[in-house]
Amino acid sequence: MNTMKTGMDELDIELLVRYVVREEEYKEALAVVERFGQHPAAANVIRNYYAELPEGLEEMACDLRVVVQRCGAFIFALKTTDHCYLYFGSEDAVQFIGTYRQGLADDELLSFFGFPDSKTFGKHVEVAFETLARPAKHVSAASCIVCGVAIGEAHVLGCPVEQCPWCQGQLNRCNCRFDQLGVEEFTDEAQLERFEEILETKGRIAFAPEQAPAYPIAGNDPGPAGRSR
Repeated sequence: MNTMKTGMDELDIELLVRYVVREEEYKEALAVVERFGQHPAAANVIRNYYAELPEGLEEMACDLRVVVQRCGAFIFALKTTDHCYLYFGSEDAVQFIGTYRQGLADDELLSFFGFPDSKTFGKHVEVAFETLARPAKHVSAASCIVCGVAIGEAHVLGCPVEQCPWCQGQLNRCNCRFDQLGVEEFTDEAQLERFEEILETKGRIAFAPEQAPAYPIAGNDPGPAGRSR
């Protein structure tokens, strides 16, 4: 896993932004920087974007989502004015992966995050990019860094920040979703719809400011697809 140490603490993000974006976009671009400034890995990704400018395009960074996380490391989806990119990021390192269409072909990263292949990863990123495709409703810290919902709203189903109402762990990683249906994994849309009904009956845990995309995993880590990798 070849990553770049951030080494960018000395870089003035405001100067980087001013160099890249149009004058009329400057305040909006800084608001995006501020929104993600309290999340060290996300802040590093935005700094790296403005410092390196993939494809040489001078576009504003508009929004960011966590696609998947593990042990303090994340894959982020970054939306600019006209493009979407994937980044690996942590508090210590940043790696540009490529465009959304290119997906993730790095076998080491796929294995680290528990994906058997790039096709499985491609299906997993859909929640992140669906929310990025919608116009941002909130340009503040008062929205989920992954699915973009506001305080008090239910997360987009599949968001890794959502807590499980049964075990208080990470809903899209714990085994409760399978236990409630009595299955080993989700195999069709009908099961997913049935689980959503059970979840709504139980009572979903809405997004709150103290939530962050770093919940401990309750019980065994079943991986993205099911109980076993």
